[in-house]
Amino acid sequence: MKCIHIVKNNINFYFIKTKKFKNSIIRLCLKEDAREVNFTKRNFLTSLMSYNTHNYNTRKLFQRHLEDIYSPGYNLYVGRYGYNYITSLEIDYLNPKYINEDNYLDKILDLMKEILLNPNIKNNCWDEETFNIRKEFFSNYLNEYKEDNDAVAYFDSVEDCFKDYIISKRVSGNHKDLESITKENIVEEYNNLFNNKGLDVYILGDVDYLSIINYISKMLSNYSFIQMKPLKPIIHDDIDFAKKEVHKDIKETIIINYYDLSKLNKKERVYVEILYSKILGGGSLSDKLSKYLRVENSLSYYSSVSVHRNDNYMYIITGVKKTKVDEALKYIDKAVLEMNTNISKQELNSTLNGLNTDYKRRYDTMGKILGQYFTHYNLGLPLPDLYRKNILNIKIDDIYKMSKKVKKIYQYVLVGDKDED
Repeated sequence: MKCIHIVKNNINFYFIKTKKFKNSIIRLCLKEDAREVNFTKRNFLTSLMSYNTHNYNTRKLFQRHLEDIYSPGYNLYVGRYGYNYITSLEIDYLNPKYINEDNYLDKILDLMKEILLNPNIKNNCWDEETFNIRKEFFSNYLNEYKEDNDAVAYFDSVEDCFKDYIISKRVSGNHKDLESITKENIVEEYNNLFNNKGLDVYILGDVDYLSIINYISKMLSNYSFIQMKPLKPIIHDDIDFAKKEVHKDIKETIIINYYDLSKLNKKERVYVEILYSKILGGGSLSDKLSKYLRVENSLSYYSSVSVHRNDNYMYIITGVKKTKVDEALKYIDKAVLEMNTNISKQELNSTLNGLNTDYKRRYDTMGKILGQYFTHYNLGLPLPDLYRKNILNIKIDDIYKMSKKVKKIYQYVLVGDKDED
């Protein structure tokens, strides 16, 4: 799938042409250093901007306008990838050639302009009713994770393990910062949204991409953008091993172990790391963690491995009975140790076959296609065809070499004190 890259007014435009779908997508990505961003303010700002606008100043009016233009999907959201912080607006709309209406593409672009450049602000204050509605909603949203014990364990442990690093800050935000936000100072956050940021625009579909490029570059001509390369992954190889045990009135006990990956080289981070994590705990009953924790010893309800590439850490999470914690920890350590010296050809080949099948499907949906180009241009990862070619050259010895660089740095146990059935 061909991608055309055009730079105009210091904005990077990427056009991915495909006739596979009836819809098209435009995604704008503002890029900056996460260390310079107030996560709560920015995320709350996107919540305000996506609710209504100046010309459609109630939710009902805005919804009616969307219905008038065939209800395009849209989303404003934020993400952190290591030190890279990205604020995105995505609009998913029906390809104009399927609509018997003049200037439909212009109406979609006008919607983008309305959302981005015409927020519901009056006299340097956000509309009070909108502000109060969204602030209450946002406060409830920040509490949602508390209903999930795995999420509670994860956020508590990652905050303690990486307390001296930006990793410990929830990208969604926190209540303390939310309370300090006013309808006046959130306007200041908006006024600083565009200038001196990197901006990438992805255009996917069978559309007049030059018209889109000309519209957006003119729309944002009053702002100064910069060319911003991906920032290097976070290094935290100075963390000493620590433990934490927390008790809560729940039935399940949750174990999370963290591992530092700061010593990995580029090849290991891009290609070897995923093989390592899949063989160790990819979610099938044949992976090493499932073998010891579930199949052979019936210790765990579940287990999985998650890798945060740009944060340079991996964690293992499992749910066990509180009487089986020590035994489970022993088998987790055994599984990790086996990654140094005991990987079979069958394990490697089975994992490679699964990844090969997965990457063949990376062009199945618009979201997957955009995801491939986003990670390629923003995070430096190879596109699927090159990835599939290169990962087949990874040998067991490559995994062994990487495994010796994996360092356990933190052990967290959330003990469920409620009696189990």
